[in-house]
Amino acid sequence: MEMNQEVKTELACCLTGSHDGIVVCNKDRHGEPLRTVICKDSGLVFTDPRITPEQIRDFYSEEYRKNYKGVTTPKAKHVLRAGRLAKERLDAIQDFVTPKSSILDVGSGGGEFVYTCGLNGLTASGIEPNKGYANFSMEAYGIDVDCNFFEEVNFHQDSFDCITMFHVMEHLENPVRSLKTLSSFLKPGGVFVVEVPNVDYTETAPNQKWHLGHLYNFNLQTLQAVGIRSGLEPVQSYYAGRGSSLFTVFRKPVGSLSCTVDQVLKGSFESTMAILRKHTSISHFLNVHVPIRRCVTKAFRNVDELIAVRKSQQPKDILNALVLN
Repeated sequence: MEMNQEVKTELACCLTGSHDGIVVCNKDRHGEPLRTVICKDSGLVFTDPRITPEQIRDFYSEEYRKNYKGVTTPKAKHVLRAGRLAKERLDAIQDFVTPKSSILDVGSGGGEFVYTCGLNGLTASGIEPNKGYANFSMEAYGIDVDCNFFEEVNFHQDSFDCITMFHVMEHLENPVRSLKTLSSFLKPGGVFVVEVPNVDYTETAPNQKWHLGHLYNFNLQTLQAVGIRSGLEPVQSYYAGRGSSLFTVFRKPVGSLSCTVDQVLKGSFESTMAILRKHTSISHFLNVHVPIRRCVTKAFRNVDELIAVRKSQQPKDILNALVLN
């Protein structure tokens, strides 16, 4: 099937219920078949058709980390990288939490954010479906992590002051349904923090954009719309990581929402479709400074990480040095 071809999608858009889509790519970043479409009514980009829910669960519990990072447990450089991100993310939400706040990190990965929260006096726990990373985080940091899919974890309603979900929502089978479920565990007035990759980001080569594990791809409008559709109020949004990621803080309202999905989605399809059509492999590599800057940045980062982890290979020592020194 050709790119830019209009299709009727098998999966309905979770924001509008529409089946009207346009094909944006037919392969994943490894060159394997994977059809990605954009909804004409919302601008939401998603994989269609999709592997079965059982295959998705098996993929995340066993294969995802190996497929994505080439490892079953994090290396020292991964711990350092995740620790630095954990500091940045905690700084980003400091206006929304207090030392008494209880935090649930959904998709806690190697546990660096949960552990960093603890070092800063917060009560935090995690949920992580990948067995290798969940077991690593509990053994390395002694933190409270449930190795499970969140649908199988039972919390009391209104249990948490803050729920965080960093680079997880793009992996969910139905993000609206998932946020509705999770927000029931959030206290009224509590915050739900979401970070996802930015589908409009153009400093990644187009042939590296689509991943089997990324069921959804968001722009800022569709990210906010998922929260609104789930009954959450967006209170702060910005671009993170030089624009590669989208960061939004939602609040669980005690009254009615101040905006609607239709208001937020106005112009979303037209904006993202124009960016995707313009961002071709030829245009990307003709814009020479972009791939060069990425290569240079990656080289400097690798050297910096190599020097940093030479001081210690122990996960706790790496994070303690970042936070406490």
